[in-house]
Amino acid sequence: MSEGLGRRAKIAIVLAALSLCCVLGVCAVGASVGPVVFDELSCEPSAPATTPVYTDPQRLLEVLPEIGEVRSVRWQVREARPHGCPDIGPMDFYLDAVVTLPTGTGQKLQPEYGFAPAEEPDVPEGLRDGLPPAPVWQRSTRYNEHLRSQAWLDVATDTLVVSHLRG
Repeated sequence: MSEGLGRRAKIAIVLAALSLCCVLGVCAVGASVGPVVFDELSCEPSAPATTPVYTDPQRLLEVLPEIGEVRSVRWQVREARPHGCPDIGPMDFYLDAVVTLPTGTGQKLQPEYGFAPAEEPDVPEGLRDGLPPAPVWQRSTRYNEHLRSQAWLDVATDTLVVSHLRG
Protein backbone atom coordinates (compact mmCIF):
# COMPACT_ATOMS: atom_id res chain seq x y z
CA MET A 1 0.00 0.00 0.00
CA SER A 2 2.89 2.37 0.69
CA GLU A 3 4.06 1.80 -2.92
CA GLY A 4 0.71 3.15 -4.23
CA LEU A 5 1.00 6.23 -2.07
CA GLY A 6 4.49 6.87 -3.40
CA ARG A 7 3.21 6.59 -6.96
CA ARG A 8 0.38 9.05 -6.25
CA ALA A 9 2.86 11.47 -4.73
CA LYS A 10 5.06 11.21 -7.84
CA ILE A 11 2.07 11.89 -10.12
CA ALA A 12 1.11 14.90 -7.97
CA ILE A 13 4.66 16.26 -8.15
CA VAL A 14 4.77 15.82 -11.95
CA LEU A 15 1.37 17.54 -12.34
CA ALA A 16 2.46 20.38 -10.07
CA ALA A 17 5.68 20.79 -12.09
CA LEU A 18 3.73 20.82 -15.37
CA SER A 19 1.30 23.39 -13.95
CA LEU A 20 4.20 25.57 -12.83
CA CYS A 21 5.76 25.32 -16.30
CA CYS A 22 2.44 26.38 -17.89
CA VAL A 23 2.09 29.35 -15.54
CA LEU A 24 5.69 30.43 -16.21
CA GLY A 25 5.14 30.02 -19.96
CA VAL A 26 2.03 32.22 -19.90
CA CYS A 27 3.90 34.83 -17.87
CA ALA A 28 6.84 34.78 -20.31
CA VAL A 29 4.54 35.22 -23.32
CA GLY A 30 2.61 37.98 -21.53
CA ALA A 31 5.84 39.77 -20.67
CA SER A 32 7.05 39.68 -24.27
CA VAL A 33 3.72 40.49 -25.99
CA GLY A 34 2.32 42.86 -23.34
CA PRO A 35 4.42 45.91 -24.23
CA VAL A 36 3.49 45.58 -27.91
CA VAL A 37 -0.22 45.37 -27.11
CA PHE A 38 0.03 48.24 -24.62
CA ASP A 39 1.86 50.41 -27.18
CA GLU A 40 -0.82 49.66 -29.76
CA LEU A 41 -3.64 50.54 -27.38
CA SER A 42 -2.00 53.65 -25.96
CA CYS A 43 -0.84 55.30 -29.18
CA GLU A 44 -1.82 58.88 -29.96
CA PRO A 45 -5.04 59.05 -32.00
CA SER A 46 -4.92 61.00 -35.23
CA ALA A 47 -7.14 64.00 -35.88
CA PRO A 48 -10.53 63.33 -37.50
CA ALA A 49 -10.38 63.51 -41.28
CA THR A 50 -12.35 66.19 -43.14
CA THR A 51 -13.37 66.35 -46.79
CA PRO A 52 -12.92 69.40 -49.02
CA VAL A 53 -15.70 72.00 -49.04
CA TYR A 54 -18.44 71.30 -51.56
CA THR A 55 -20.86 73.85 -53.02
CA ASP A 56 -23.20 71.51 -54.89
CA PRO A 57 -26.57 71.45 -53.06
CA GLN A 58 -27.74 68.19 -54.69
CA ARG A 59 -25.88 65.75 -52.39
CA LEU A 60 -26.73 67.79 -49.29
CA LEU A 61 -30.42 67.74 -50.24
CA GLU A 62 -30.27 63.98 -50.83
CA VAL A 63 -29.21 63.56 -47.20
CA LEU A 64 -31.37 66.38 -45.77
CA PRO A 65 -34.31 66.96 -48.14
CA GLU A 66 -36.19 68.66 -45.28
CA ILE A 67 -34.05 71.78 -45.79
CA GLY A 68 -35.99 72.48 -48.99
CA GLU A 69 -34.94 75.08 -51.53
CA VAL A 70 -31.52 76.75 -51.13
CA ARG A 71 -29.84 79.74 -52.76
CA SER A 72 -26.31 78.57 -51.98
CA VAL A 73 -24.54 76.05 -49.79
CA ARG A 74 -21.08 75.20 -48.47
CA TRP A 75 -20.77 71.76 -46.87
CA GLN A 76 -18.26 69.13 -45.89
CA VAL A 77 -18.06 65.81 -44.10
CA ARG A 78 -15.84 65.13 -41.09
CA GLU A 79 -15.26 62.11 -38.90
CA ALA A 80 -17.13 62.24 -35.60
CA ARG A 81 -14.13 61.13 -33.53
CA PRO A 82 -10.36 60.79 -33.87
CA HIS A 83 -8.97 57.54 -35.21
CA GLY A 84 -8.07 55.28 -32.32
CA CYS A 85 -5.21 52.86 -32.12
CA PRO A 86 -6.48 50.37 -33.14
CA ASP A 87 -9.73 51.53 -34.73
CA ILE A 88 -12.65 49.69 -33.20
CA GLY A 89 -16.01 49.67 -34.94
CA PRO A 90 -17.39 51.76 -37.77
CA MET A 91 -16.81 55.50 -37.94
CA ASP A 92 -19.66 57.98 -37.61
CA PHE A 93 -19.55 61.16 -39.69
CA TYR A 94 -20.84 64.71 -39.37
CA LEU A 95 -22.17 66.48 -42.41
CA ASP A 96 -21.73 70.20 -41.65
CA ALA A 97 -23.25 72.89 -43.84
CA VAL A 98 -23.76 76.63 -44.12
CA VAL A 99 -26.90 77.13 -46.20
CA THR A 100 -28.31 80.35 -47.60
CA LEU A 101 -32.06 79.90 -47.85
CA PRO A 102 -34.32 81.82 -50.25
CA THR A 103 -35.04 85.40 -49.17
CA GLY A 104 -37.69 85.55 -46.43
CA THR A 105 -37.45 81.87 -45.44
CA GLY A 106 -36.04 82.74 -42.01
CA GLN A 107 -39.05 84.99 -41.32
CA LYS A 108 -41.39 82.08 -42.18
CA LEU A 109 -39.50 79.46 -40.17
CA GLN A 110 -39.12 81.55 -37.01
CA PRO A 111 -42.78 81.58 -35.89
CA GLU A 112 -43.56 78.16 -37.40
CA TYR A 113 -40.90 76.35 -35.34
CA GLY A 114 -40.54 78.72 -32.39
CA PHE A 115 -36.90 79.70 -32.84
CA ALA A 116 -35.31 81.38 -29.81
CA PRO A 117 -31.94 83.12 -29.22
CA ALA A 118 -29.01 80.71 -29.01
CA GLU A 119 -25.25 80.45 -28.64
CA GLU A 120 -22.99 80.64 -31.66
CA PRO A 121 -22.57 77.32 -33.51
CA ASP A 122 -19.17 75.62 -33.73
CA VAL A 123 -18.62 75.92 -37.48
CA PRO A 124 -15.67 74.02 -39.02
CA GLU A 125 -12.86 76.22 -40.31
CA GLY A 126 -13.50 75.45 -43.98
CA LEU A 127 -17.11 76.61 -43.83
CA ARG A 128 -16.66 79.90 -41.98
CA ASP A 129 -16.35 81.86 -45.24
CA GLY A 130 -20.06 81.22 -45.80
CA LEU A 131 -21.15 82.84 -42.53
CA PRO A 132 -22.78 86.27 -42.55
CA PRO A 133 -21.15 89.17 -40.70
CA ALA A 134 -22.53 89.64 -37.14
CA PRO A 135 -25.21 86.93 -37.22
CA VAL A 136 -27.84 86.60 -34.49
CA TRP A 137 -28.26 82.86 -34.06
CA GLN A 138 -31.50 81.18 -33.05
CA ARG A 139 -32.40 77.53 -32.44
CA SER A 140 -35.53 75.45 -32.31
CA THR A 141 -35.95 71.99 -30.81
CA ARG A 142 -38.86 71.34 -33.17
CA TYR A 143 -36.83 72.35 -36.22
CA ASN A 144 -33.90 70.19 -35.08
CA GLU A 145 -36.31 67.24 -34.84
CA HIS A 146 -37.71 68.11 -38.28
CA LEU A 147 -34.20 68.04 -39.81
CA ARG A 148 -32.93 65.16 -37.61
CA SER A 149 -29.93 67.46 -37.07
CA GLN A 150 -28.63 70.35 -35.04
CA ALA A 151 -29.47 73.68 -36.71
CA TRP A 152 -28.90 77.39 -36.10
CA LEU A 153 -30.75 80.10 -38.02
CA ASP A 154 -29.88 83.75 -38.63
CA VAL A 155 -33.27 85.16 -39.61
CA ALA A 156 -31.95 88.48 -41.00
CA THR A 157 -29.71 86.80 -43.61
CA ASP A 158 -31.68 83.55 -44.08
CA THR A 159 -28.52 81.63 -43.14
CA LEU A 160 -28.84 78.14 -41.72
CA VAL A 161 -25.96 76.24 -40.10
CA VAL A 162 -26.56 72.49 -39.92
CA SER A 163 -24.62 69.68 -38.25
CA HIS A 164 -25.97 66.24 -39.11
CA LEU A 165 -24.58 63.06 -37.50
CA ARG A 166 -24.55 60.03 -39.79
CA GLY A 167 -23.83 56.63 -38.31
